[in-house]
Amino acid sequence: MRLIGLLVILTLSLIPAPLAAEGQHATTGLAFHQAVAASVGLADPARFERLERAAEETDVYVARTAALVIHLDEITTVVITREPVYADAASGTEAFRRRLGLPGQPQPIQITSYYYRATIHVDTRAARRIHTFTTKNVGQRVDVRFNGTRLAVPKILEPIPSGQMSTSLNGWTRAKIEQVFAVLKPKLTWKADEP
Repeated sequence: MRLIGLLVILTLSLIPAPLAAEGQHATTGLAFHQAVAASVGLADPARFERLERAAEETDVYVARTAALVIHLDEITTVVITREPVYADAASGTEAFRRRLGLPGQPQPIQITSYYYRATIHVDTRAARRIHTFTTKNVGQRVDVRFNGTRLAVPKILEPIPSGQMSTSLNGWTRAKIEQVFAVLKPKLTWKADEP
């Protein structure tokens, strides 16, 4: 009888917590929510929310409960870099060639704009959990959030073996980045603002 009681307690502890009502505190830390493509109405609204996207794109539903959470104390650094958007493929190729120090005839590089990229480094415990999660979910989309703010909804192309992940913060300003990552200010590093 004791064994059955213990199994019931263990089973109940594995059931996800109830969903937070609108306006309640979001998950603290770096959260990975599973995302699925589905027809309107097929995803259970109690478990999934519809991601607002352009009309011509496939509907994507995001799990309300995070599948993986990396806590603030497990994040070691966040490095923000400013990356160029090249006008054409030739400019991108030339910039790549120069970074590698390859010989050749220098070509002009045309840059149309810039965007920010966040590279988040985590400790070894968190790195193992991220590796396990990404290994099990190769080919799937994931909604990555920091303290409830969506960073990106990428497709996992391969497992992340190291303790670092990188994401584009398209359309973000420096002020927004500083606001979102304010709780990690001592761990936040800005690379040179110009390329």
